[in-house]
Amino acid sequence: MAPPGGKLDGGEEVKMAAIREVREECGVVVQPDDLEMTGVMHIKAANERVDFFFITERWAGEIRNAEPNKCDHMCWFPMDDLPDNLIPFIGQALKDHKDGHWFSSYGWN
Repeated sequence: MAPPGGKLDGGEEVKMAAIREVREECGVVVQPDDLEMTGVMHIKAANERVDFFFITERWAGEIRNAEPNKCDHMCWFPMDDLPDNLIPFIGQALKDHKDGHWFSSYGWN
């Protein structure tokens, strides 16, 4: 389980990619000024990458599963009661945010 996310399209600024992914996956519109970058993570898994994490408390529209062919369902969870099947690096990113850490690495051990 994971929040909305994805990859950059060519020539796309990271904040605009976050806005596009939320629109594609959740069917809502987020304004650039309503996004706050909450973290950056250097990840080593099957590939090496850098992920950017954003939060928002404002959007236009009603959140829905806009990609039912890719996502079974959408749910809200309290930060202190996250599901067991949360993708591990997402769990670390959420903990980093809660602890006030803006950068971390994952998978380098």
